Amino acid sequence: MSTAEHLSDAISAASLVLAVLAALYTLWLPDVSAALDIVPEPDRDNRGPQRSQVKLALFTKALPLGAQPGPRR
Repeated sequence: MSTAEHLSDAISAASLVLAVLAALYTLWLPDVSAALDIVPEPDRDNRGPQRSQVKLALFTKALPLGAQPGPRR
C-alpha cells in the first residue's frame, strides 16, 4: 500500500472516532450540565445526593470523553 492509501484509511478512522465522540457528547450533555449547575447545600450533611450526582456524571460521562489513547510506537 502506498502512503496515499494509508492516509485515506487514517482520515476515515479519525472521522469515525470523531462521529462517535460527537454522538456520546450529545447524549451525555444533559447529565453533565445538570451536575455542573448544582448549587451546593449550605449544610454539609445534606450534600450526599448532590455529591452522588456529580460523581456519577464525572466518572461515567465526563472523564471517558476526555480520555485519549497515548501515542502509538
